[in-house]
Amino acid sequence: MTAPFPDSILKWDEPEEIPKDFKLKEMLDWSNPLARKKNPLPPLDKLPPLDEILNAIFPPRQFEKDGKHYIQFVSKEDTKREMLGALDAELIKKLKDRQARQI
Repeated sequence: MTAPFPDSILKWDEPEEIPKDFKLKEMLDWSNPLARKKNPLPPLDKLPPLDEILNAIFPPRQFEKDGKHYIQFVSKEDTKREMLGALDAELIKKLKDRQARQI
């Protein structure tokens, strides 16, 4: 099953069906200086789990299909050198298709 989202070079996990009343744990936006003043960064020895960090950077996709609700998280799979080469080629192709200027 593919989610109804535009193409992305991010790798996403397969969508999971969720109940209608599903609430995702909200992460603070540490990039906002005001949030940092009110809520200091956690100590380095108590970092949040990788799932929470990824969900804060790349929010999960939520969508509805055929009356069912789904959520899709960014993949936590380790990246191999070959995958990076393929992603680089795909990004360059997308930039050329959009006629983006190269620096």
